[in-house]
Parts: sequence; C-alpha cells; structure tokens
Amino acid sequence: MVRLAGVKGHRSGALFTADLTSRYQISVTTPARTLVDLSARLSVPQLGRAVDDALRRRILTLPALDRCVARLAGAPGRRPAAVHEVLAQRVPGYDPGDSDLETRVLRVVVGAGFPPPVQQYRIRVGGRSFKIDLAYPARRLAIELDGWEFHRTRTAFDEDRARANLLVAHGWTLVRFTSRSLNDEIVGCLRAFDHLGVA
Repeated sequence: MVRLAGVKGHRSGALFTADLTSRYQISVTTPARTLVDLSARLSVPQLGRAVDDALRRRILTLPALDRCVARLAGAPGRRPAAVHEVLAQRVPGYDPGDSDLETRVLRVVVGAGFPPPVQQYRIRVGGRSFKIDLAYPARRLAIELDGWEFHRTRTAFDEDRARANLLVAHGWTLVRFTSRSLNDEIVGCLRAFDHLGVA
C-alpha cells in the first residue's frame, strides 16, 4: 500500500469488478461502493443526504446501491443495515428533489398526514415557464423553499421575487420555508390552509 503524509489508506478483502470505475483515467470505486464503504462512519440521515446528492448528480441509482450492498458483508467502516435503512426510506419512484431542504419539507408534509405534493411542478404563467418546488395544483398552493446557497446573488433574489409575484397575480397562494423553518412551523402553516382542502 502506498503511504502518503495525511492520507489514510484502507484495504478491502472484497473488491468486485462491478464496484470499480475510472475518473480521469484513475481507477476508483463506484459511487455506490464508496457510499457502502462509508456507511459505518455516517449517521443514517447523513448517509441519506449523501445518497440524495449522488442521485441529484445522476452518478448513482438506487438499484445500483441495492446491488452493491447485497454483494458485501459487514466490515470495518461498512454498515449494511444503515444502507438498507436508507434504501427502505426511498421507495420506487423516489425523487430526491433539488435540495436536501426540499426532501426534508416533503417528508415533514407527508409525515403530518397531508397528501404528497407534486415535486418540481412545471407551470406557465404570464408568458414564462418555471418550476414550483412543491405544489398542490388543484388548490393552487405553491410551496417554495428558499435555500440561502441558491439566493445569494442579486439576480437570483430579483428573479425569485418576480416569479412569486407572477404566481400570486395568477391566483396562486404562495408559502415559503427556509432551512431554519421548524417542522412544527411548516405543519402549522399548512394546517392554516384547511379552507383550501389541503389538510
């Protein structure tokens, strides 16, 4: 094993061809294998966020992760039960959304007994086409999730407000949540829309 200052190396007794790929002509493990090998070092929520990020980047599929963990037994650094728990939370048709915030709010909403909203709902209003993070189209209720990382520029800020105004002008009710919105706050806000038939 090559030793480099500040770099930790790990050996594996089970390295399958299906778990290998290359990046820039360098042999590496696949994203699925890397996630399985890190599963004992991450909590289940952390592992879930890493899986969602890989799904969004389109470098991982849930079936590939399932096949990978099925090939491997537990080992130092590897906790198959955590991977199985993450997979169990992601049923067929699962969509990780555009961000961890979207995924969290979706889970809170459905967990509180609301019907699942439509994710990334495509709408055309005022001659413009854009997506709403979560929507109840029949009730014209839009849920927008404001992650600071996506709204740090003046252009993004202005565009976001213009979209919000268009939605409201065309009869939509708009609610906004951020990463600091508490679960109870999200549920309470939506319960206030009983008259819209959402709850």
